[in-house]
Amino acid sequence: MDLLTIVTTIIWLATAVVPLSELISTYITKAGGTWARIQSWVVAFLLPFAAQYFGLTNMFVDMGWILRLVSGLLIGLTANGIFQWSWIKTVLETIKFRIPKQA
Repeated sequence: MDLLTIVTTIIWLATAVVPLSELISTYITKAGGTWARIQSWVVAFLLPFAAQYFGLTNMFVDMGWILRLVSGLLIGLTANGIFQWSWIKTVLETIKFRIPKQA
Protein backbone atom coordinates (compact mmCIF):
# COMPACT_ATOMS: atom_id res chain seq x y z
CA MET A 1 0.00 0.00 0.00
CA ASP A 2 1.62 3.21 -1.14
CA LEU A 3 1.04 6.82 -0.12
CA LEU A 4 -0.86 7.68 -3.30
CA THR A 5 -3.38 4.90 -2.63
CA ILE A 6 -3.91 6.09 0.93
CA VAL A 7 -4.39 9.74 -0.04
CA THR A 8 -6.71 9.05 -2.97
CA THR A 9 -8.83 6.62 -0.95
CA ILE A 10 -9.22 9.08 1.91
CA ILE A 11 -10.13 11.88 -0.51
CA TRP A 12 -12.53 9.60 -2.38
CA LEU A 13 -14.29 8.58 0.83
CA ALA A 14 -14.29 12.15 2.19
CA THR A 15 -16.22 13.31 -0.87
CA ALA A 16 -18.91 10.75 -0.03
CA VAL A 17 -19.41 11.95 3.57
CA VAL A 18 -21.36 15.14 2.79
CA PRO A 19 -23.89 13.62 0.36
CA LEU A 20 -24.41 10.56 2.58
CA SER A 21 -24.87 12.75 5.66
CA GLU A 22 -27.31 14.94 3.76
CA LEU A 23 -29.33 11.93 2.61
CA ILE A 24 -29.44 10.55 6.14
CA SER A 25 -30.48 13.96 7.51
CA THR A 26 -33.18 14.43 4.92
CA TYR A 27 -34.80 11.02 4.97
CA ILE A 28 -33.98 9.39 8.31
CA THR A 29 -32.87 11.59 11.20
CA LYS A 30 -34.01 15.12 10.24
CA ALA A 31 -30.92 16.37 12.10
CA GLY A 32 -29.76 19.96 11.88
CA GLY A 33 -27.07 22.16 13.38
CA THR A 34 -24.77 20.45 15.86
CA TRP A 35 -26.52 17.10 15.47
CA ALA A 36 -25.95 17.19 11.72
CA ARG A 37 -22.23 17.80 12.32
CA ILE A 38 -22.06 14.91 14.80
CA GLN A 39 -23.88 12.73 12.30
CA SER A 40 -21.35 13.70 9.64
CA TRP A 41 -18.50 12.62 11.93
CA VAL A 42 -20.22 9.30 12.64
CA VAL A 43 -20.61 8.71 8.90
CA ALA A 44 -16.91 9.53 8.41
CA PHE A 45 -15.86 7.03 11.07
CA LEU A 46 -18.13 4.27 9.72
CA LEU A 47 -17.23 4.76 6.07
CA PRO A 48 -13.89 2.84 6.15
CA PHE A 49 -15.66 -0.14 7.73
CA ALA A 50 -18.45 -0.03 5.12
CA ALA A 51 -15.95 0.38 2.26
CA GLN A 52 -14.04 -2.69 3.39
CA TYR A 53 -17.20 -4.73 4.03
CA PHE A 54 -18.66 -3.98 0.58
CA GLY A 55 -15.29 -4.33 -1.17
CA LEU A 56 -15.21 -0.75 -2.46
CA THR A 57 -11.50 -0.43 -1.80
CA ASN A 58 -8.67 -2.81 -0.99
CA MET A 59 -6.93 -0.32 1.29
CA PHE A 60 -8.64 -1.52 4.44
CA VAL A 61 -8.23 -5.28 3.91
CA ASP A 62 -5.01 -5.63 5.89
CA MET A 63 -5.85 -2.94 8.44
CA GLY A 64 -7.10 -3.57 11.92
CA TRP A 65 -10.02 -1.69 13.36
CA ILE A 66 -7.77 0.92 15.03
CA LEU A 67 -6.24 1.95 11.70
CA ARG A 68 -9.72 2.08 10.19
CA LEU A 69 -10.73 4.47 12.97
CA VAL A 70 -7.65 6.60 12.25
CA SER A 71 -8.65 6.60 8.58
CA GLY A 72 -12.14 7.66 9.66
CA LEU A 73 -10.61 10.53 11.61
CA LEU A 74 -8.67 11.67 8.54
CA ILE A 75 -11.80 11.34 6.40
CA GLY A 76 -13.80 13.34 8.96
CA LEU A 77 -11.19 16.08 9.15
CA THR A 78 -11.09 16.32 5.37
CA ALA A 79 -14.87 16.28 4.91
CA ASN A 80 -15.73 18.56 7.83
CA GLY A 81 -13.48 21.46 7.00
CA ILE A 82 -10.04 21.27 8.56
CA PHE A 83 -8.73 22.69 5.30
CA GLN A 84 -10.12 26.19 5.69
CA TRP A 85 -8.41 29.16 4.14
CA SER A 86 -7.14 30.59 7.45
CA TRP A 87 -5.50 27.28 8.36
CA ILE A 88 -3.95 26.85 4.91
CA LYS A 89 -2.70 30.45 4.98
CA THR A 90 -1.04 29.89 8.37
CA VAL A 91 0.69 26.72 7.12
CA LEU A 92 1.89 28.44 3.95
CA GLU A 93 3.18 31.44 5.91
CA THR A 94 4.96 29.08 8.30
CA ILE A 95 6.86 27.50 5.42
CA LYS A 96 7.55 30.99 4.01
CA PHE A 97 5.34 30.65 0.95
CA ARG A 98 4.44 34.09 -0.40
CA ILE A 99 0.71 34.82 -0.57
CA PRO A 100 -0.26 37.94 -2.55
CA LYS A 101 -2.37 40.47 -0.69
CA GLN A 102 -6.02 40.50 -1.72
CA ALA A 103 -7.56 43.84 -2.62
